Amino acid sequence: MLFAQDDEMKNSPSRSWLLTPKELVIVGVIGVLTSLVDHELEQFLLPYFANLQNQIHLFDYTGGPVVGDLLLVWLQYGGVLAAFLIRKPGAGTIAMTVNGFIQVYVNGIHQPHLLYGVTGLGADLVFAVFRYRRYDLWVAGLAGTASEVFWYPIVYLTHGVYLYPVTLIITDLVVRIFASFVGNGLLGAVIGFIILSLFSSAKARAPKNGFGSAEHLNVERTI
Repeated sequence: MLFAQDDEMKNSPSRSWLLTPKELVIVGVIGVLTSLVDHELEQFLLPYFANLQNQIHLFDYTGGPVVGDLLLVWLQYGGVLAAFLIRKPGAGTIAMTVNGFIQVYVNGIHQPHLLYGVTGLGADLVFAVFRYRRYDLWVAGLAGTASEVFWYPIVYLTHGVYLYPVTLIITDLVVRIFASFVGNGLLGAVIGFIILSLFSSAKARAPKNGFGSAEHLNVERTI
Protein backbone atom coordinates (compact mmCIF):
# COMPACT_ATOMS: atom_id res chain seq x y z
CA MET A 1 0.00 0.00 0.00
CA LEU A 2 1.06 3.57 -0.58
CA PHE A 3 1.39 4.55 3.07
CA ALA A 4 2.23 1.27 4.84
CA GLN A 5 4.05 0.84 8.12
CA ASP A 6 7.32 -1.04 8.13
CA ASP A 7 6.88 -4.69 9.19
CA GLU A 8 9.84 -4.50 11.57
CA MET A 9 8.27 -1.53 13.35
CA LYS A 10 4.81 -2.99 13.75
CA ASN A 11 6.05 -6.36 15.00
CA SER A 12 8.72 -5.01 17.35
CA PRO A 13 8.06 -6.37 20.87
CA SER A 14 10.22 -3.68 22.49
CA ARG A 15 8.36 -0.72 21.07
CA SER A 16 7.06 1.68 23.70
CA TRP A 17 3.58 3.13 23.19
CA LEU A 18 4.32 6.13 25.41
CA LEU A 19 5.22 9.38 23.72
CA THR A 20 8.83 10.39 24.26
CA PRO A 21 9.71 14.02 25.09
CA LYS A 22 10.86 14.57 21.51
CA GLU A 23 7.62 13.15 20.15
CA LEU A 24 5.64 15.39 22.49
CA VAL A 25 7.54 18.35 21.09
CA ILE A 26 6.73 17.26 17.54
CA VAL A 27 3.06 16.82 18.41
CA GLY A 28 2.97 20.21 20.11
CA VAL A 29 4.59 21.90 17.13
CA ILE A 30 2.03 20.31 14.82
CA GLY A 31 -0.77 21.64 17.01
CA VAL A 32 0.64 25.17 17.09
CA LEU A 33 1.57 25.42 13.42
CA THR A 34 -1.65 23.93 12.06
CA SER A 35 -3.68 26.32 14.18
CA LEU A 36 -1.78 29.45 13.16
CA VAL A 37 -1.37 28.58 9.49
CA ASP A 38 -4.91 27.27 9.05
CA HIS A 39 -6.41 30.39 10.61
CA GLU A 40 -4.61 32.66 8.17
CA LEU A 41 -5.47 30.43 5.22
CA GLU A 42 -9.10 30.21 6.28
CA GLN A 43 -9.35 34.00 6.44
CA PHE A 44 -7.79 34.22 2.98
CA LEU A 45 -10.22 31.69 1.49
CA LEU A 46 -13.33 33.04 3.21
CA PRO A 47 -14.29 35.60 0.51
CA TYR A 48 -13.92 33.01 -2.24
CA PHE A 49 -16.14 30.52 -0.47
CA ALA A 50 -18.69 33.24 0.27
CA ASN A 51 -18.83 33.92 -3.45
CA LEU A 52 -19.05 30.19 -4.14
CA GLN A 53 -22.06 30.01 -1.83
CA ASN A 54 -23.84 32.52 -4.09
CA GLN A 55 -23.01 30.60 -7.26
CA ILE A 56 -23.78 27.02 -6.25
CA HIS A 57 -27.46 26.41 -5.59
CA LEU A 58 -27.36 22.63 -5.24
CA PHE A 59 -28.20 22.77 -1.54
CA ASP A 60 -30.73 25.60 -1.62
CA TYR A 61 -33.45 23.18 -0.55
CA THR A 62 -31.82 22.91 2.89
CA GLY A 63 -32.30 26.59 3.68
CA GLY A 64 -28.77 26.94 5.04
CA PRO A 65 -25.09 27.48 4.12
CA VAL A 66 -24.11 23.88 3.36
CA VAL A 67 -21.55 24.93 0.74
CA GLY A 68 -19.68 26.71 3.51
CA ASP A 69 -18.84 23.30 4.96
CA LEU A 70 -16.19 22.96 2.28
CA LEU A 71 -14.25 25.71 4.04
CA LEU A 72 -14.33 23.78 7.33
CA VAL A 73 -13.81 20.11 6.54
CA TRP A 74 -10.02 20.33 6.25
CA LEU A 75 -9.30 22.14 9.51
CA GLN A 76 -8.79 18.94 11.55
CA TYR A 77 -6.11 17.40 9.34
CA GLY A 78 -3.56 18.16 12.07
CA GLY A 79 -4.88 15.25 14.13
CA VAL A 80 -4.46 12.85 11.21
CA LEU A 81 -1.02 14.31 10.49
CA ALA A 82 0.18 13.84 14.09
CA ALA A 83 -1.23 10.32 14.28
CA PHE A 84 0.27 9.48 10.89
CA LEU A 85 3.74 10.68 11.87
CA ILE A 86 4.03 9.51 15.48
CA ARG A 87 1.91 6.36 15.28
CA LYS A 88 1.29 6.11 18.99
CA PRO A 89 -1.90 6.47 21.07
CA GLY A 90 -2.87 10.04 21.88
CA ALA A 91 -0.72 11.83 19.29
CA GLY A 92 -3.69 13.19 17.35
CA THR A 93 -5.62 14.08 20.51
CA ILE A 94 -2.74 16.06 22.01
CA ALA A 95 -2.00 17.86 18.75
CA MET A 96 -5.59 18.99 18.30
CA THR A 97 -5.93 19.96 21.96
CA VAL A 98 -2.98 22.31 21.47
CA ASN A 99 -4.53 23.44 18.19
CA GLY A 100 -7.78 24.31 19.94
CA PHE A 101 -6.12 26.29 22.72
CA ILE A 102 -4.14 28.31 20.19
CA GLN A 103 -7.35 28.96 18.24
CA VAL A 104 -9.10 30.33 21.32
CA TYR A 105 -6.34 32.25 23.07
CA VAL A 106 -4.33 33.43 20.05
CA ASN A 107 -6.70 33.48 17.09
CA GLY A 108 -9.75 34.54 19.12
CA ILE A 109 -11.99 31.70 17.93
CA HIS A 110 -15.07 30.66 19.93
CA GLN A 111 -14.38 28.89 23.24
CA PRO A 112 -15.96 25.56 22.20
CA HIS A 113 -12.69 24.99 20.36
CA LEU A 114 -11.11 24.30 23.75
CA LEU A 115 -12.69 20.88 23.17
CA TYR A 116 -10.99 20.51 19.79
CA GLY A 117 -9.01 17.56 21.10
CA VAL A 118 -12.00 15.34 20.35
CA THR A 119 -11.20 15.67 16.65
CA GLY A 120 -7.77 14.17 17.24
CA LEU A 121 -9.36 11.50 19.41
CA GLY A 122 -11.47 10.46 16.45
CA ALA A 123 -8.36 10.07 14.31
CA ASP A 124 -6.49 8.20 17.05
CA LEU A 125 -9.31 5.71 17.51
CA VAL A 126 -9.41 4.83 13.82
CA PHE A 127 -5.70 4.06 13.71
CA ALA A 128 -6.08 2.15 17.00
CA VAL A 129 -8.84 -0.01 15.49
CA PHE A 130 -6.28 -1.10 12.89
CA ARG A 131 -3.74 -1.62 15.70
CA TYR A 132 -1.44 1.08 14.32
CA ARG A 133 -0.53 -1.19 11.41
CA ARG A 134 -2.35 0.44 8.52
CA TYR A 135 -1.57 3.90 7.22
CA ASP A 136 -2.96 3.65 3.71
CA LEU A 137 -5.21 6.22 2.09
CA TRP A 138 -8.44 4.49 3.11
CA VAL A 139 -7.57 4.37 6.79
CA ALA A 140 -6.26 7.93 6.75
CA GLY A 141 -9.49 9.02 5.06
CA LEU A 142 -11.56 7.23 7.70
CA ALA A 143 -9.50 8.95 10.39
CA GLY A 144 -10.32 12.29 8.78
CA THR A 145 -14.01 11.46 8.71
CA ALA A 146 -13.93 10.33 12.34
CA SER A 147 -12.36 13.66 13.28
CA GLU A 148 -15.32 15.51 11.81
CA VAL A 149 -17.91 13.10 13.23
CA PHE A 150 -16.49 13.51 16.74
CA TRP A 151 -16.58 17.28 16.36
CA TYR A 152 -20.09 17.51 14.90
CA PRO A 153 -22.04 17.09 18.19
CA ILE A 154 -20.18 20.09 19.60
CA VAL A 155 -20.87 22.11 16.44
CA TYR A 156 -24.52 21.06 16.63
CA LEU A 157 -24.90 22.29 20.19
CA THR A 158 -22.72 25.41 20.17
CA HIS A 159 -23.13 26.80 16.63
CA GLY A 160 -26.90 26.77 16.45
CA VAL A 161 -27.15 23.97 13.90
CA TYR A 162 -30.21 22.64 15.75
CA LEU A 163 -32.07 25.82 14.75
CA TYR A 164 -32.05 24.81 11.08
CA PRO A 165 -34.48 22.41 9.35
CA VAL A 166 -33.84 18.68 9.54
CA THR A 167 -33.07 18.65 5.82
CA LEU A 168 -30.10 20.94 6.41
CA ILE A 169 -28.83 19.01 9.44
CA ILE A 170 -28.85 15.70 7.57
CA THR A 171 -27.34 17.17 4.39
CA ASP A 172 -24.79 19.09 6.41
CA LEU A 173 -23.65 15.96 8.22
CA VAL A 174 -23.46 13.89 5.02
CA VAL A 175 -21.42 16.55 3.23
CA ARG A 176 -19.06 16.84 6.18
CA ILE A 177 -18.60 13.05 6.37
CA PHE A 178 -17.60 12.65 2.73
CA ALA A 179 -15.68 15.92 2.35
CA SER A 180 -13.66 15.38 5.53
CA PHE A 181 -12.46 12.05 4.14
CA VAL A 182 -10.44 14.12 1.68
CA GLY A 183 -10.06 17.41 3.52
CA ASN A 184 -8.96 16.01 6.88
CA GLY A 185 -7.83 12.49 6.08
CA LEU A 186 -6.07 12.51 2.75
CA LEU A 187 -4.62 15.97 3.27
CA GLY A 188 -3.10 14.96 6.61
CA ALA A 189 -1.70 11.73 5.15
CA VAL A 190 -0.20 13.41 2.09
CA ILE A 191 1.50 16.10 4.19
CA GLY A 192 2.76 13.37 6.51
CA PHE A 193 4.09 11.35 3.59
CA ILE A 194 5.93 14.38 2.23
CA ILE A 195 7.49 15.04 5.64
CA LEU A 196 8.57 11.41 5.99
CA SER A 197 10.04 11.47 2.48
CA LEU A 198 12.11 14.51 3.39
CA PHE A 199 13.31 12.90 6.63
CA SER A 200 14.10 9.69 4.79
CA SER A 201 16.21 11.60 2.28
CA ALA A 202 17.96 13.47 5.09
CA LYS A 203 18.62 10.20 6.88
CA ALA A 204 20.15 8.69 3.75
CA ARG A 205 22.51 11.65 3.42
CA ALA A 206 23.32 11.87 7.13
CA PRO A 207 22.68 8.52 8.93
CA LYS A 208 23.77 9.92 12.30
CA ASN A 209 21.23 12.72 12.25
CA GLY A 210 19.49 12.21 15.60
CA PHE A 211 16.43 14.40 16.10
CA GLY A 212 15.37 14.41 12.47
CA SER A 213 15.76 10.70 11.83
CA ALA A 214 12.85 8.47 10.98
CA GLU A 215 13.39 6.43 14.15
CA HIS A 216 12.34 9.39 16.29
CA LEU A 217 9.07 9.48 14.39
CA ASN A 218 8.72 5.68 14.71
CA VAL A 219 8.07 5.38 11.01
CA GLU A 220 9.78 4.60 7.77
CA ARG A 221 8.69 5.43 4.30
CA THR A 222 7.43 2.34 2.47
CA ILE A 223 5.99 2.37 -1.02
